[in-house]
Amino acid sequence: MNNAGSLDRRIAVERYATALNSFNEPEFTWSPVYNLWAGYTPVSDAERVSAGQINSALSARFVVRSSNDTRTIDSKDRLSFDDATWEITGVKETKEGRKQYLEISATRQSD
Repeated sequence: MNNAGSLDRRIAVERYATALNSFNEPEFTWSPVYNLWAGYTPVSDAERVSAGQINSALSARFVVRSSNDTRTIDSKDRLSFDDATWEITGVKETKEGRKQYLEISATRQSD
């Protein structure tokens, strides 16, 4: 990530949350916590055969600016990007230096 201009995609980080409904019962839902500019790099696609069905998945890397907020993102969260839900598989600092950018690895099922 050489400059901020390469952060040209909008992503939403969603976190699993619990709220009480009108009957005072817990409801579990995904809530957006951050809307971020990110760089997007598709990594690969894979096909797996499972129970007689072919499943395919896409993998990608998203790079975001490192901040106190973004450093809380982990694999319990998920991303919303390009009208799809991406499961986060890992988060790490990039080679550009400490606290500059974070690389988020994620996968989604293909259509």
